[in-house]
Amino acid sequence: MPSEISKKTSEAEARSFEKLIALEDKRMALEASRLDLARQQDQNTYNFSLKALEYRQENEKNKREYDAKRDNKVLALMIVSLISLLLVVIFAFLYNKEQFLYECLKVVVPLIIGWFGGNAWTKYKYSEKLNGKEQLHQNQIQNYISQY
Repeated sequence: MPSEISKKTSEAEARSFEKLIALEDKRMALEASRLDLARQQDQNTYNFSLKALEYRQENEKNKREYDAKRDNKVLALMIVSLISLLLVVIFAFLYNKEQFLYECLKVVVPLIIGWFGGNAWTKYKYSEKLNGKEQLHQNQIQNYISQY
């Protein structure tokens, strides 16, 4: 009798042990699939972030090109205005209209100085701000890429 009980007990233990091993295998397979899913999500997040940074960089480039074209147009307008002012000055001297010239110059010269000065100050501040942003974006990109 005791040998039968020990045989049944050892068979029951063996079945229990096999079930435990099967459950552990399933748990490990589930954990492996979770890890694969997490790795895939990280890769998708990385790819999405990289694309977003590329689009952002391209957008900044397009904005800089647009601003450069706009600045060139403003500069051309300032040059045309300066040439027009010089023509008025020349004609005023030719026709002895110095009083008219002085009155015009009282109005126009401060405007021109402000125009050129404002344009130069804006370019300086914008380029300073832009260089800081580009450096920040490059650092963010490098930090993100170095994580992987």
